[in-house]
Amino acid sequence: MTRKRKWKKKNIFQIYITSKNIFNLIFSFFDFINNERKNYYNKCLDSCMSQRNCQKKSFNQLEDDYISQITNSNSYDENQNNSNNQNKNLNEKNNKNLISNPSFENESHMNQISPFLIMDQNSSRLLQNKLRKDQKYTNDVFFPYLHQNYSEKEFINLICDQFGNYLFQVVLDVLSIENLEIFLNVIQNNFYEIGINSFGTRVLQRLITIIDDKLIILNKFNQILFNSIDKLILTSHGNHIIQKFLEKITYPKNELVYNYILSNFFTVSTNKYGCCTIQKCLQISPSHIREKILNLFFENIFDLLCEQYGTYVFQYIIENEPLHLKLKTIQKILPELLNICKTKYSSNAIEKCLEFNCKEIHLILLEKILEKEENVIELITNPFGNYIIQKALCVCDNKSYEYLLKVIGNNFSEIKKLSFGFKLISKLLSTHQRLSMYLTKQLIYK
Repeated sequence: MTRKRKWKKKNIFQIYITSKNIFNLIFSFFDFINNERKNYYNKCLDSCMSQRNCQKKSFNQLEDDYISQITNSNSYDENQNNSNNQNKNLNEKNNKNLISNPSFENESHMNQISPFLIMDQNSSRLLQNKLRKDQKYTNDVFFPYLHQNYSEKEFINLICDQFGNYLFQVVLDVLSIENLEIFLNVIQNNFYEIGINSFGTRVLQRLITIIDDKLIILNKFNQILFNSIDKLILTSHGNHIIQKFLEKITYPKNELVYNYILSNFFTVSTNKYGCCTIQKCLQISPSHIREKILNLFFENIFDLLCEQYGTYVFQYIIENEPLHLKLKTIQKILPELLNICKTKYSSNAIEKCLEFNCKEIHLILLEKILEKEENVIELITNPFGNYIIQKALCVCDNKSYEYLLKVIGNNFSEIKKLSFGFKLISKLLSTHQRLSMYLTKQLIYK
C-alpha cells in the first residue's frame, strides 16, 4: 500500500513538471511572435517615413491642393443646381404662359399638351383652374382632344396618376352628358383596374357624386359596376366605391348593389373589407333592406362568430344598434354561450360585449356563466375562455366577484398545472388583491 502511494506522488510530481514546461514553451512562443510583429511594424514605419521625406510637396501644400479641389467641385455643383432650378422655373413659366395664352383655346395649340403636363403638379393645378372656370372650353376643346389623341392605356394612366386624378375630378364636374357617356365607354374595360388603384378610385367616387340625376349615365354605370362588384367589394380601395354608390345614389337606383350584397351576405361579411360595407348598409339602407340584412345576420350568427371579420359585424350591432336588437342578439347566442367562449374569435366578441357599457347585457351573460360552478371551471381552464372570466371579474357585482374568487381559489392547483396557468395566476394576483388574500387564508387553514 505504501509503495502505491509513493508511486502516485511521484507520478503527480512528474505531471506537474511536464505541464510547467509546456506552459513555458507556450509563453516563449507568444513572446517570439510579439517580437517579430514589432520588428515588422518598425520596418513599415521606416519605409513610410523615407517615402514621405522623398516627396517634393510638403503636407501644407497637399492640404491646400485638397481644399482647392473641394471648392471647385462645390462651385460646379452649385452652378449645376442653379442651372437646373433655372430650367425648372423656365418650364413652369412656359407652362403658365402656354395655359394662360388666349390662343391656347384653339384646337391647333392643343398638341402642346403632353401627358407630362397633366402629370406635373404645378401645370396640373394651372389646368384645373382654367378648366373649372371655362366649362365650354372643357367640353368643346380639352376633353375631345384627350379622347381623340390619347390611347386608352394613356387615358387610364392619367386617371391613375398622383396628380392627373385631380385634373380628371375637375373635368368630370363640368362635363356634359354626351362627354360623360364617352368617358364611361373609355373606362369600362378597365373599370376594375381603376377601382383598385389608390388614385383611380377617387375619380370613380367623384363620378358617382354627379350621376344621381343623370339617368342615362347612371344606368350605364350600374351595368359596368355590376360586372366588377364581386371583386371590388372585397378590395381595400374598391369597397369605397361600393360604399359611395350606396351613400350617394338613392334607392331604388342602387338596388342592384343591395341585391348582390343580400345574395352573398356571408362571403361579404367575413371579408376584411366587405364587413365594412355591411356596416355601412346597416347605417344608410332603407328600412326593408335593413330588416333583410338583420334577418340574414341572425340566421348566420354562429358561423359569423367563428370568422375573424364576421365578429366585427356582431360587435357593430352590439355597440351601435338599439337596445332591443342588442338583447335579441345576446338571447340568440345564449344557448351556445359556453362553446362560443372557447374559440378564438368568438371569445373576443363576447369579451367586447362585457367591455361595452350596457348593464342589461352584462347581467344576461354573467347569469349564464355563473349558473354552475362547472361553467366557471370550464372557462378558466380554457386558453380562450379564461379571458372571459378575467373580464367578468372587472364588471360583475360584489356577490358575483366573491363567488368567482372562491371558485378560482378552490381550483388553484388545477389552474397551476395548465400551460398558461402561471401567466394567468400572476395576472389575476396582480390585478385582484382579494384573490391573494383568499389564497393565503386558505393556506393558513390547511
